[in-house]
Amino acid sequence: MKRNRGRLWIFIGVPLAAAFFIWGLPIVQTANDFRKAGFFEKTSKTEWDADVRGNLEALHTALRLYMDSESQLPAGEGWIDAIEPRLRTADLKEGEAEKKLHDPSAGESKYGFAFNKAISGKHFEDLPGDTVVLYQSQQSQRNAVGDPAQDARPEGLGICVDGQVRPVIPTPDQP
Repeated sequence: MKRNRGRLWIFIGVPLAAAFFIWGLPIVQTANDFRKAGFFEKTSKTEWDADVRGNLEALHTALRLYMDSESQLPAGEGWIDAIEPRLRTADLKEGEAEKKLHDPSAGESKYGFAFNKAISGKHFEDLPGDTVVLYQSQQSQRNAVGDPAQDARPEGLGICVDGQVRPVIPTPDQP
């Protein structure tokens, strides 16, 4: 009986050991490589360093993402509500994505950016590259919509369809 147990161990143990070396060892080595590369380490969350140019670029990216999924720009009224889910990133601390919606020069608790109502529901491909999409506005409420020529802040910036950040109302020495 003891002799059969020894043979049984050989018949079960040897194939199990072989299976470990064939399949298990590469998995363990790969997991160790991931560990060395920092894959299992907790990533640190960052804060958003808000500035007008960076916020306009982040909003423009969110609008592009919205347009890619919905085949058109959002309706003017509610544009922030439409793109807000596309502003969040995994590397930001909670609540930091909200800073992207605010013009830091407009004052605390004010939004300060407006959406060009003339492009509501359109697609970037159908618009000239220098068309202003978002701009620093005299309006301060959420989801502000307007005409950049009418309510842009003096010397305010805007972002165009082509992604360029420019003064909304050019000064005489600018093209």
